[in-house]
Amino acid sequence: MIAITARFKQRDLGSTLKEIQQKIKSQVVLPVGYSIEYGGAYAEQQKAFSETPFNIDKLCVSCFCSYTFLFRNIKVSLLIILIAVLGVAGSFIALFLTGTPLNVGSYTGIIMIVGIIGENPSLHFCNTGMRG
Repeated sequence: MIAITARFKQRDLGSTLKEIQQKIKSQVVLPVGYSIEYGGAYAEQQKAFSETPFNIDKLCVSCFCSYTFLFRNIKVSLLIILIAVLGVAGSFIALFLTGTPLNVGSYTGIIMIVGIIGENPSLHFCNTGMRG
């Protein structure tokens, strides 16, 4: 086993690894029985992204239950979840239009957007004493 490590200077992990993979694929011929495995932060990132769809549905259900309990109104809860989904969709569209890869930073930003969308109605309804 041979391990190669690198530090990225002013580059993101996703695009750097994509470039490395392309160069290795075009320039390196491996003997039979040998393989290349990418580890470290890249492997952790891939694992986190592969688990994301399973976590998002659980998150939506738990947020819906929390909002329903907080506001005592299913319509308000559904509206907040719908707006959060639209916020995530808008984030993906913005990433696509700007050519920004989905990386840890953009993923964290999307999670923050969903949190802000969920927090604003909560503050409004709780501070004004309004319930559904």
